Amino acid sequence: IKSGATVAKSFLEAMTLAYHLLGVAVQEPEWLSTRVKGVANGMLAAKAPTRQADPLTVEEVQILHGIVSHAASLVDIIVAGFMLFCTYSSSRFSDAQTIRVWTHDVREGAGYLELYTNCHKTATNAQRRSLLMPLVAVSPGIGPSNPSWTESWLEARKCAGLEFVVQPTLPSVHCNGTFGTTAMTAAEGSAWLNDL
Repeated sequence: IKSGATVAKSFLEAMTLAYHLLGVAVQEPEWLSTRVKGVANGMLAAKAPTRQADPLTVEEVQILHGIVSHAASLVDIIVAGFMLFCTYSSSRFSDAQTIRVWTHDVREGAGYLELYTNCHKTATNAQRRSLLMPLVAVSPGIGPSNPSWTESWLEARKCAGLEFVVQPTLPSVHCNGTFGTTAMTAAEGSAWLNDL
């Protein structure tokens, strides 16, 4: 029988939780032996490295800058601007979707766009209510400084009637080119990025 490399380790973690935290009664916890742990760790060590998507190249980032600066479609400007924000702030797509507070500080074409979220991967439920994580993107980045990508993106959002805090940072896009009320998923964002 062939199983995935993480199966044994996941099983041990589940059994350990059940035994220690939930008090599941077992006569002798053989599954906690050094031998079993060693086999599970050996299976995990044999796992192939996770293959993540390639990072954007400088040329691809410059293309996004061009879209934000010169595209005729508000939707394209807003999607490309969101992708630039995620790139420059090194934030996860989903982390940047729920913004509670934002600040735009640009002087003479250079500065920062700061978005604060309390719905991020590392937040616990208690932290989500009170601790804001800053997501900070530099402007102008590697694109033109007049106007900067942040100014063009924020202006396009304003023209489309999108407001931070009230709506997702990047809402889903309907077939007719209007924005929906739900957040665009990472899979939809990836498809948009490939199309841009």
